[in-house]
Amino acid sequence: MPDRSEDYRDDDEVQADLAHRIRTEGGLVAYETCLAACRAETASWNARTHAARSILDAGGYFKAAAQEDPTEKDPSTMTAAEIADALARLKSPKMPDAPKISGKRKISKAKGGAFD
Repeated sequence: MPDRSEDYRDDDEVQADLAHRIRTEGGLVAYETCLAACRAETASWNARTHAARSILDAGGYFKAAAQEDPTEKDPSTMTAAEIADALARLKSPKMPDAPKISGKRKISKAKGGAFD
């Protein structure tokens, strides 16, 4: 392997080049590897589903459910009172959109279900 140390002036340039290659070449190789695992009929179910999830995760398909509130301000622009309110909301165990369940429910004891 050729000595590339003379091609760079300092460590920051080496790190920047490496980060660029990881985002470009590495990303492409990782995607192609996951895609091949998904298509390989001899791959285990676990390997195939892990590869499929990795592709969907990298594509942003799971971010929609976990997105932050678009009305939430960036903490760097908040006042001390706004930060305190945001922290209180994050620490709160309450789920405002959760349905309230009250009363008694009849539990079916029928046989032949998925868990029998």
